[in-house]
Amino acid sequence: MKLLIIGHKGMLGTALKEVLKGHQLVLWDLPEYNITDETIIDKMVAENPEVVINVAAFTDVDGAEKHKKEAKAVNADGVAILAEGCEQLNTPLIHISTDYVFDGQTTDGYREDDPPKPINTYGKTKAEGEKKLRKITEAYFLVRTQGLYGPNGKNFVDTMLEKGKAGGEIKIVSDQFIRPTYTFDLARAIAVLIDTQPDYGIYHLVNEGTVSWYEFAKKIFELADMPVKLKAISSKEYKTAAKRPANSSLLNTKFKPLRPWTEALADYLKSKKV
Repeated sequence: MKLLIIGHKGMLGTALKEVLKGHQLVLWDLPEYNITDETIIDKMVAENPEVVINVAAFTDVDGAEKHKKEAKAVNADGVAILAEGCEQLNTPLIHISTDYVFDGQTTDGYREDDPPKPINTYGKTKAEGEKKLRKITEAYFLVRTQGLYGPNGKNFVDTMLEKGKAGGEIKIVSDQFIRPTYTFDLARAIAVLIDTQPDYGIYHLVNEGTVSWYEFAKKIFELADMPVKLKAISSKEYKTAAKRPANSSLLNTKFKPLRPWTEALADYLKSKKV
């Protein structure tokens, strides 16, 4: 099958290239291919893929507070352009979104059909992108995920390992909860979507198990056998430009559950020879 991956140079794009290598892959990324430029539609039509996977995004959560126009251009307007292109091609679009479309004011987590209510600019632009996608085409797999880590990209696991090696006390927020997700597990789930073509719609693809960022960090150091001085702090003690949701854990109610986050993390650390 001919698959177009937009944003292939990033962390998830790297995993998708490996997992989907049995297909005919067309790989696009900046600067040659910019999803905010409407001429990309003509390029899509000329390429004529059977499935389009959009991994491109403005993902700097704090940076989005200063660069609202840029974030909207990529996360909302660019998604609309790709959806228009897929409509012309009669091709399904797999689009990656985020838990940050929710406000985090829940104790149970969020189902696929829960209404978005973002509390920061990044989340608002991603939610707008979702809305535009659903308005323009019915042939979509809207994949929400969270806490991504894996090779070839900045992520929490690698950051913790670097801080652990540097020494000193490490302060981590203990009142924000997520479901950490390994890029290769997400990529394999996306491969199943492509191969099985279930009903179009929203899917929450995350490793199983809800955990705080502090507990996530604690498990990283435990599995890496790295003694560190770890201190739990509150969100109020950790000032950021963008407000974060308290509990944005995504509930997967429509897809076969991915493995527990602890197993996935252990595999990632083994792959790094930690």
